[in-house]
Amino acid sequence: MNISIVVLRLAVLLFSFTFAANAGAAEFSIPPNGLGISIEGEIKTGDFDRFIALGAYNLQHKISFNPDYIYINSTGGNVEEALKFAKSFSDFFSTVVVAQNNVCFSACTIIWAGGVHRVLHKGARLGFHRLSLINKVMDIDKFKAKINPENDKVTEFFRQVGFPKLIVEKMNETSPSDIYIVDSRWLIDHELDRVVFDQPAFLDVVEQQCGPDPTTDAYKKMRSDLTESEMEKLKEWFKCSNRVKKVNREIRFNNTMKSNRTQ
Repeated sequence: MNISIVVLRLAVLLFSFTFAANAGAAEFSIPPNGLGISIEGEIKTGDFDRFIALGAYNLQHKISFNPDYIYINSTGGNVEEALKFAKSFSDFFSTVVVAQNNVCFSACTIIWAGGVHRVLHKGARLGFHRLSLINKVMDIDKFKAKINPENDKVTEFFRQVGFPKLIVEKMNETSPSDIYIVDSRWLIDHELDRVVFDQPAFLDVVEQQCGPDPTTDAYKKMRSDLTESEMEKLKEWFKCSNRVKKVNREIRFNNTMKSNRTQ
């Protein structure tokens, strides 16, 4: 059911009063363009359950809830919670966006990596460093016993979604007290823009269906420098890409239903 953007915003505002009980927890809202869902603030334990509750609330009240586009602005937070978001967005074939002048640091980068299509606007920044523990530990063996399994989970997830090894290396080389900044220019200079902005398997299928990805060249230009023909080519390619997403959501849903019936 399609309703006005104003009503959508009011619904999410109502949700924030109803479910946002944890002080400092991430906030969910409808972005200014009225598309998708915006996630802002520190990622804390329980935020993913609150996000699912928002979806259930909206569905119950016949309010649109579309995580096709996720706009994120966060300095990080809980790694386990970030992995829950990331795996969910990957399964849904979401596009995850860090908008102009926004940041996605630490655990937030896991969520960004979960997008099958990842967007990093000019002026937006990613920030990477090694995982850290909230509670201080004197015993090095205990520290390693706690941190290594979590680090393995993040590294394995990055591998599954085709995140470049160079970025993972920079993450592991950077102290938790520091941050390694990556922006779109850094990715282009290191020739990683093509592999970072899309999960490889997703991009391969999209290019089979829609033709070569035109976004790499577009990223190297200012939007105002694109010709009308280039803009039209981008729009058509993204329309086709969205059709691939929709078809694969239906395939995955049907496969899940079949699997559930056989269990």
